[in-house]
Amino acid sequence: MPRRRGRPGLVGTMARTAVNTGTASATSRALDNRADARADQHAGAQAYDTLTRLQSSGEMRSAGPLPDAELAAAKATILG
Repeated sequence: MPRRRGRPGLVGTMARTAVNTGTASATSRALDNRADARADQHAGAQAYDTLTRLQSSGEMRSAGPLPDAELAAAKATILG
C-alpha cells in the first residue's frame, strides 16, 4: 500500500492529541507539586520563626527582665 502524504489521518491526529494531552497533564502536575512544596516550606519557616520568638520571650522571662504582663502581651503579639 502506498504511503499517504500530506495531512495526518484520524489515527495520526488522535495519537498527536494524546501525546499533547499527556505532556500538558505531566507539566501541570509538576507545577502543582512544586507550588505545594513551596507552600509547605513557607509554612514550616513561619512555624519555626514563631517558635523561636516564643522561646526567646521565655528566655527573657527566665532571665528576669520581662515581667509576666509583658510576656503575656508578647505572646499575644507573636501568636496573632
